[in-house]
Parts: sequence; structure tokens; C-alpha cells
Amino acid sequence: MLARGLDAFAANDYLAWRWIMDLTRIPRSRTILADCRSDPSRRRLVRDYTGLRALTDRMGVTGRVDLDWHPR
Repeated sequence: MLARGLDAFAANDYLAWRWIMDLTRIPRSRTILADCRSDPSRRRLVRDYTGLRALTDRMGVTGRVDLDWHPR
């Protein structure tokens, strides 16, 4: 369960970006977001898990968390 939460934390939140881009009236924002979403080389926004790793270390559960701590 914790791994899913950490995974969701690191995922790209396109709905939030859509709201931000709509509020700031960025032209062609839907096209930009669609391009980003469909790009096969896209990566997660969060790639530094040191804080999350320290938290799971302090909780004593790091070994039980099924998460790739070194995303590509």
C-alpha cells in the first residue's frame, strides 16, 4: 500500500497541470499536455527519492516497500 502512495506521489499529475495552464491562459495548453502525455520518453517529475527513502528508513519499512528507488 505504501509503495502505491509513493508511486502516486512521484507520478506526473496532468490534471493539475491542465488547471494551471488553463488559469494562466497558456495557448494550446491541451495540445501541449497531450504531447507530453503521449511522449514515450517522458519521465517522472520526482526523481530524487532521498526524502521518501529516509522516511521509510525511519519507519523501518524500506525493505518491505516494493518501489524502484532509482527511477530511470
